[in-house]
Amino acid sequence: MKAFPASDTFDRDSKHGMDLRDYFAAKCMPIVHKMIEHNHNNNLDGDFEWHYDEEDFESMADMAYGMANAMMKARKQR
Repeated sequence: MKAFPASDTFDRDSKHGMDLRDYFAAKCMPIVHKMIEHNHNNNLDGDFEWHYDEEDFESMADMAYGMANAMMKARKQR
């Protein structure tokens, strides 16, 4: 399913556009960052400072897609 289906006169099956799951995951990224920031601040004193590396980004993406998968599942149950 597409979040923003786009079609043209020659392509009526809406292959174009962002997948809804990807859209949900993108919308979750700020939430994921806030969750990590919150957890960090609760575990350490001082300001949040995180030096991102590839493993951190993969972790954030996994969390965002986990939330997106939950949204897709909830959407099917309605």
